[in-house]
Amino acid sequence: MRWCCIVLAMVLFSLLSSTCHCFLAKGARLSALPRGRNQNRVQGWIQRSSLTHSSKVLLAGSKGGSNVGESSSEVEEGSQVDESSFKILAERVAYSRWRKIIERDVELPNGTQCSFDIVHNDLEGSIVVFAWDTRAQTATLVREFQPGPMRLLHGVAAGMYEPNKHGSPLEAARMELEEEAHLTGGTWINMMDEGQTITVDKYNTNRVHCFLVLDPTPAPNPRALDAEEHIEIRPGATRGDIMGLITSGNMNIMSSYTCLLAFEKLRTLGLLNDENKSCN
Repeated sequence: MRWCCIVLAMVLFSLLSSTCHCFLAKGARLSALPRGRNQNRVQGWIQRSSLTHSSKVLLAGSKGGSNVGESSSEVEEGSQVDESSFKILAERVAYSRWRKIIERDVELPNGTQCSFDIVHNDLEGSIVVFAWDTRAQTATLVREFQPGPMRLLHGVAAGMYEPNKHGSPLEAARMELEEEAHLTGGTWINMMDEGQTITVDKYNTNRVHCFLVLDPTPAPNPRALDAEEHIEIRPGATRGDIMGLITSGNMNIMSSYTCLLAFEKLRTLGLLNDENKSCN
């Protein structure tokens, strides 16, 4: 009987040690996230790719301007063109309300002068938040009326970063999560490299701060929605549910990007159970 007790105690100790090691490993990954390493790797790839013979720069039209729809007429191989080679010649406000449309005249590296319509706002960008329950392995989404496509689409909590209202992008993210998803607290992770944001598209100046929050809890007294917002809270979305929403066109591109970025971050942290079964 004594030997049976000793063996049982050893087995229990082994299981407990394995479980503790798993949680400690997760905690270490959360507290020691790499910063700047991805940025250095990306810059290295950009430099290497610009030096290869397969790198090509397509130049539309000839110096002095080109007609709309004119095909590319020049190709340079192995060219190294940096951002300082593109010059803003003039800007004019074509329309102004909550957002602005700016007519921006730009000179390209080959001397071609073009005019672009740019969507602009005077704030400091916007924020998106992916809220993930690590135990249930589900996200809390919102289903929101979007006046552009005139549809109710699923997505993540999102909003503008207003310096006169928020002390930081993180504070803006916390407020939007509470307002739109009725969640608060949790462990917050900036999914971008330190100090980096992502632009919405090529004709937009908006810069987006992307956050992941782990295990937020219900807010006891959530903030009220803005008057123009119609939002339904949709908790319990699995990764499969979210991928289905993306591929079926029921999520806009910014929310889709945020979800995919979050899944990759969760995978690297070992917090997607189906990809790290030893730590379940």
